[in-house]
Amino acid sequence: MKTISIAAFGAVSRQIVKHTLPIPAQKLIFGFLELKNKAYLCSMIELSRHIESLLLHHDCVIVPGLGGFVTQYVPARRIEEEFLFLPPYRSVGFNQQLVLNDGLLVQSYMKAYGTSYPDTLKLIDSAVRELKEELQEKGEYELSGIGTLSMGIGEQYNFTPCKAGVVSPELYGLDSLSLKRWDAKANNAVDGEQPAERQKKLQVKRTEKNYTISISREIVNYAAAAVVAVFFYFVWATPVSNSTSVDTQAASVVYEQLFSNVQTNSQTIIPKPVPVAEPKSVPATTETSAAEPTASKTETTSKQPVAVAAKPTGKFTLVLASAVPKQSAEKYVQKLKDEGFKHADLYVNGRMVRVINGHYATETEAQHALQQFKKQKAFADAWVLKLK
Repeated sequence: MKTISIAAFGAVSRQIVKHTLPIPAQKLIFGFLELKNKAYLCSMIELSRHIESLLLHHDCVIVPGLGGFVTQYVPARRIEEEFLFLPPYRSVGFNQQLVLNDGLLVQSYMKAYGTSYPDTLKLIDSAVRELKEELQEKGEYELSGIGTLSMGIGEQYNFTPCKAGVVSPELYGLDSLSLKRWDAKANNAVDGEQPAERQKKLQVKRTEKNYTISISREIVNYAAAAVVAVFFYFVWATPVSNSTSVDTQAASVVYEQLFSNVQTNSQTIIPKPVPVAEPKSVPATTETSAAEPTASKTETTSKQPVAVAAKPTGKFTLVLASAVPKQSAEKYVQKLKDEGFKHADLYVNGRMVRVINGHYATETEAQHALQQFKKQKAFADAWVLKLK
């Protein structure tokens, strides 16, 4: 079944309504269509802002269902004909084959709007769907500060990056530089002159030419206004996530893992019983003394751990989920405990909330435990973290 875009539906509806309904009804329907059009344009603008903000600190941002935006560093270069040196900048490209959700965009939406994972996915899917409809209707769409997407051949998208490149804090403020070529012939002519004549010319230049550098007050005012505008833009812009922590490698933990059935497959290692030799018959005076060591040995054997459990004071642990709301993390921990993972716990470090399982003394033990738990669906994306 084929679908039509909102814009196409609006165009067809206008023709039908115009010839069949009275003017008051036409105004009401046309107002509704304009409202829908503005709504999906706003969602696409929000999507563009989130992508631009994430590209400030990440080299790749994937939009599920659309593709990935990848940045690359372009070094400084020289235009020899114009004696001009251009500063380095960050260029951005588009790869339609990158469709795997890396979690960065989802995490940015969740932190900005406080929505749940399913609601966030619906918001992103809606924005992507409307962006594709815009491309089919108008042929291209400009992502502010990033570039322009346009329709290609065979459902392929063409991308033209912004000429100025994406915003990069470390390259901000760099400008082009113009240097004139050094004339060797003129320099040799000066060197061939007599010292007295050359000194005379130098003295004349120093005494006859005076330079005065003046700066317009209007230019200074414009520059100050531009700096203030840029400052307030970054302060009051739409709140989006700018997390630079390396912990974003766990942001791809999908919501289904937080609430899917976790089948308990923890291995319990029961130590083999230690055979205790029967005491030989001894005089009655030594029965009490001989019985005490045997009881002590039996008691020691019974106190051995039934399973290989993680040490609570270990420096390493397994992270199952990271950068999730605290309320969702607490529900997930409780569900893990109900399913048999008794060492599941909540670990909070500053603003970072993680769901962990177990504590291990060494990284080798943690890696070994991770390999055992990898068969479980809840540990599919788990990784080892060193606790501070």
